[in-house]
Amino acid sequence: MSQYKNTPAGFVTFKKRVLLRTIPLILISIVAGLSIAFFSEKSQPTDLLTWIIIILFVVAVMTYAVIKSIKTQKEAYNSYSLTLGIDFLSRQQNNLPTITLFFNEITQITEDKFGNLLVKGQKSDHTIAIPEFIEDHNKIRSILQSLQPITKQSTKKILQKHPFILAMLSLGCMAIVYLSHNKILVAVCGLGLITFMSWSFFKIRASKQIPDNVKSKAWLVVLVVASVIAVVYYKVWGS
Repeated sequence: MSQYKNTPAGFVTFKKRVLLRTIPLILISIVAGLSIAFFSEKSQPTDLLTWIIIILFVVAVMTYAVIKSIKTQKEAYNSYSLTLGIDFLSRQQNNLPTITLFFNEITQITEDKFGNLLVKGQKSDHTIAIPEFIEDHNKIRSILQSLQPITKQSTKKILQKHPFILAMLSLGCMAIVYLSHNKILVAVCGLGLITFMSWSFFKIRASKQIPDNVKSKAWLVVLVVASVIAVVYYKVWGS
């Protein structure tokens, strides 16, 4: 039985990819949030100094969130461990349930363009991701190749490949819900937001690939959904 962990040097590349995905989304969220507050017809006039203070505060909070997120990601990265036994492989990681797959349960092994491997079992939640940064990556790949042909990961759908598009659509719908007084637009965008956020919440809670500390924060989505429902109800039926 052999055990493998992520290489310390690989975290630098991993961190860069995470930042390239998250920073644009954070900037879009800040701009959208401030725009909703600024252009809201019911908001009171605000002087320039107040807006500067608000922007600096938001940037400070987001910077802290990014730093804390990187720290959490590093802890998860360093805690990843893959065990290869005689007839099984098992993944252990902090705040995640251990997943064990026997070789005869493996149904598919795919590899993306970076070399990350995805080993799928007979159940949808029995999937083990093997990062490109793991020790003896080529050795592990050869062992898996002897069990099941490794196929190239199929091209992702556009929203999976470019998540910022989905983020922009969501923020656009959010802006319409809070700023528009067109009942049809508010109802359509509100329904889309509620459906998407509810689906995201249940996917996060059910996933075995997402840490428990992230799952606990997913309850904040419920508050956002409640806010959207209240605004939609007031604008469509209450006014």
